[in-house]
Amino acid sequence: MLSFFRSIKKRWVLTLLNIVGYGVGVAACLLVLHNILYETSYDKFNKGHENIYRVQLDHFYSDVYQNSTAISFYPIGPELQKRYPEVLDFTRVQIVNNATVEYEENRFLEENVFTTDSSFFRMFSLDLVKGSFSNLNRLDIFMSESLARKYFGEEDPINKMITVLGRSCEVKGVYKDLPPTTHLQHDMLVVRPNFERLAENWAGYAYHTYLLLEPGVDIENFEGKLQAFSDEFSQVSDEQSSVEYSWKMDLMKLSDIHLKSDVDFEHQTNGNMTNIYILIIVAAFVLLISGFNYVSLTNSINAERIGDVFVRKLHGASRFNVLRKYAIESLILNFSGIALAIILTLIFSRFAETQALDFNFSIDWTNPNYYLLLGGVILLSFIFSGLIPALVFTSLNPLKYLKGEYFRSKKNKNFGKVLSMLQFAISFVLISGALTINRQLNYINQVDLGFENEDVVVLNTPRMGYEDSRSSLNKFRADLMSSSLIENVGFSEFIPGVKYTRDVSVRLQDDPAENAIFCYAQTITAPYLNVYGVKLKAGRTFDDDRDADIESIMINETLAKELYNGDYNNLLNKTVVLPWHEEYRTFKIVGIVGDYHHESIKNAVQPCVFVSLRNDGLAYNTSIKASPGKNVREVAELIESTYKANFPDRVLDLFYADTFYKQQFESDIQFANLIELFALLAILMSGVGLLGLASNETRKRTREVAIRKVNGAGMREITKLFVLHFLKQIGVTMLIALPVSLYIADSWLDNFATRVDIGIWFFMYPILITILISALSMGHHVFKVALVNPVRILKDER
Repeated sequence: MLSFFRSIKKRWVLTLLNIVGYGVGVAACLLVLHNILYETSYDKFNKGHENIYRVQLDHFYSDVYQNSTAISFYPIGPELQKRYPEVLDFTRVQIVNNATVEYEENRFLEENVFTTDSSFFRMFSLDLVKGSFSNLNRLDIFMSESLARKYFGEEDPINKMITVLGRSCEVKGVYKDLPPTTHLQHDMLVVRPNFERLAENWAGYAYHTYLLLEPGVDIENFEGKLQAFSDEFSQVSDEQSSVEYSWKMDLMKLSDIHLKSDVDFEHQTNGNMTNIYILIIVAAFVLLISGFNYVSLTNSINAERIGDVFVRKLHGASRFNVLRKYAIESLILNFSGIALAIILTLIFSRFAETQALDFNFSIDWTNPNYYLLLGGVILLSFIFSGLIPALVFTSLNPLKYLKGEYFRSKKNKNFGKVLSMLQFAISFVLISGALTINRQLNYINQVDLGFENEDVVVLNTPRMGYEDSRSSLNKFRADLMSSSLIENVGFSEFIPGVKYTRDVSVRLQDDPAENAIFCYAQTITAPYLNVYGVKLKAGRTFDDDRDADIESIMINETLAKELYNGDYNNLLNKTVVLPWHEEYRTFKIVGIVGDYHHESIKNAVQPCVFVSLRNDGLAYNTSIKASPGKNVREVAELIESTYKANFPDRVLDLFYADTFYKQQFESDIQFANLIELFALLAILMSGVGLLGLASNETRKRTREVAIRKVNGAGMREITKLFVLHFLKQIGVTMLIALPVSLYIADSWLDNFATRVDIGIWFFMYPILITILISALSMGHHVFKVALVNPVRILKDER
């Protein structure tokens, strides 16, 4: 063991870098493994989750696919249970946005309020703290512990009456707050009454329907049976519609929704399976680099101690004793690196917790998967850095060693080349990936969205019917507009960044029903477009004082191009037919609105109609444009005081439109930061590995350099020798890494409808960075060997 510690002392810098690189790589993989386990654990806390499926619909107009939705028809659940014994139970869920909840003096707007059937409590696992799920009646409610404390404090809320959306409800239970790993994130559940008027409605879909299937059901076979069901009730839907409409039904497993479902009307923004695959690849790359470094540097240190092996054998040491010695030394280094990895993981987990990072890095050490990873890493590292080198060293012929044949072995040289080329390839992939993500996110920030949301403040108002509240809303607008702080005020059902939840089919009145086009619908007042700087391409906007405009619509450019192949100005004053409030009505096109990315820059601009809020619209949002250069605090104070003066009984919920719109990219930014961090780790670890490989390479070729110097080679020729050697490796590596990098980058960019082009930067920057890493890593050793005294080197017989 003394020789082992003497060797460490002699090359303590490389040994320290070896352990640190190994520890950092393993720690990074532990954190990524945790993130993957976290993302794939969604909804698995529900008992029987493997048998719960959500109904999803694919919609077709004239047999042309339009979109897919997570919501379905009100009667679809009971009809499926009645017809198929495989369906043991069903439940329907409907989310209520901005629900006003009141109890005594407490009045708030709540986001996570669901109305649902009583069967919800049989299908989904809720940890009930107080109350009971039995004998439930319509408008009974259950709430989370945090929401109960918010309204009732330390009081017992059971059997208390609370007002939800203007209706008196009785609290029947309190459940523990849900874990974050669920796509059904709710704080209040309201038992809905049975709507008889919807029992035969196969035209309107607004409910998330979940099915509890019999254990062991062959899902593919069952979905085959459902095809006949879809065909039968598609005809009913078609009869209840004025367009040629059909649909097909799919089932999505509950635990797959978070990562695999990307349809309209999700409860929340889901995860991305592509990102999970990329994280797995990145983690594997980082682990490979750290493993290569560890094996390479450990073997480099051990190679200098081959003489110690022969001394021990000459003194009678058996091969087993030498093998045991190397095994113990390898395990010491192994466990040192693993201990460092665990310490770094604990430190970073604590840091992520205190800094409230969106990524969950709080590792559950009771999960056996972490120990399987650590055990696998230790075993592989031990085999390649301890066992195999020990077997090789103990089998060497002393005469070959004394003649230096070991150091001239092509096998050893090729092994080193393979390791260095793999590190170059991995570094190239990670660098190009990080650059792609960074460029795409920068591109998103710079691309023209088609609207402006700077200096726009939004009031999230309750479910306020615009026509019924028109006079009070207009007075509120007039009071705001009387101040020089405010430029304009508009009302709408949706704002940019919020997914449309209203869709319709539209066709020209003279066109056949099969020409109907699927599109989204937005209800607005005339100033809404001016508030957001959306351009009017043709025609005019609404006039709120003109009663005839109740029967008028505007359409966006995308819809105009689908309705008419020629100059869309010809669509002005044309009559269209579309379903509105459960009946088909005619509207006149008065304006063409410029396209803008309402939902997300990730998605292509969808066809959309704009209907006047006076047409039974709901003024969910008030968008207020502040005058340029005005103090934000003063504007907010003015809005608050004016709102309270006009609506003293309403809850104020104020936010900034630009901040709200950017929230949808937070997960992408967090993901980009994580990838960039791993790319940086890979670069640093590659540098460490190349440092060790350069040390080995120059040490093995020291005699060759001495001979070349004796024959007249100077510093320039010696440097060129090594530079060309590594450049050849980099060139070959790039040819291998390039297609892999392109595939990964292209797969990720496919998530965006508007994406950056892959140009020369994709190739040049990673190559330049890789060359720079190589130069910095090799420079010291190349210059060191170039300055050696050839006489001293050639005296050595080896």
